[in-house]
Amino acid sequence: MSIADEKALRDLEYLKLMGIVSSHCSSPLGVEAIDSLVAISDRAVIERTIAEVGEAIAFLESGRRFSLGGASDLAPLLERAKGGGALDGEDFLPVIRTIEATRRVRGLFSADEFPALSSYAGRLTGGGREIEEGIR
Repeated sequence: MSIADEKALRDLEYLKLMGIVSSHCSSPLGVEAIDSLVAISDRAVIERTIAEVGEAIAFLESGRRFSLGGASDLAPLLERAKGGGALDGEDFLPVIRTIEATRRVRGLFSADEFPALSSYAGRLTGGGREIEEGIR
């Protein structure tokens, strides 16, 4: 990043803004996602992002809400399983809750009405039902 870019970020109080956005996150995963964001300068990316934000605003202004309540950070379980560690039956409860939470979000966004949000939501789970059925 150039000195000019750093000055612009300071002038725009970028870090303060990111702190404000982080304070509205409902999970540690959300805070982690916000912390990983970087400022962009590519005009096409900025325009696409503004359009996506517009979609999100339209969704919220329609009175609808969404929540990932029940979703958990599954990274510790995955690391333990990768390392050959055993998982207890109760370890699978957060997996099921996370699958259920992501399924609820996937069902909220019509591809016709909210194409970008629908696309993002579609990436939340893959094979969730099969995993859930295998656990149950």
